[in-house]
Amino acid sequence: MWDWSKALPTWTGTPACSWCGGTNHLVRWWHFFDRARNDPNGEHHLAPYRCDVSVKCLGCGLVIIFGLVVPVDWWNTHAHHGMHITWQEARRRGWA
Repeated sequence: MWDWSKALPTWTGTPACSWCGGTNHLVRWWHFFDRARNDPNGEHHLAPYRCDVSVKCLGCGLVIIFGLVVPVDWWNTHAHHGMHITWQEARRRGWA
């Protein structure tokens, strides 16, 4: 469902909106974080790196947030640690 070959995770295929069935979407933002660092108990996690992705349907306006597990090798390659990246910033940097 997600392509990790670029600077930011992107959709693969053409997903349909669960509310209206539309296929025209916009990723609003990506938020990267280290789950283990934010754990109040200091527990070790098998998949410590996460990315929350906000996707908006342009047909009806429904916003869905996906919680992704970030592959460790991708996390080490890209310097997005702790970043909140909007679609405007992604376009400005040439990532989207």
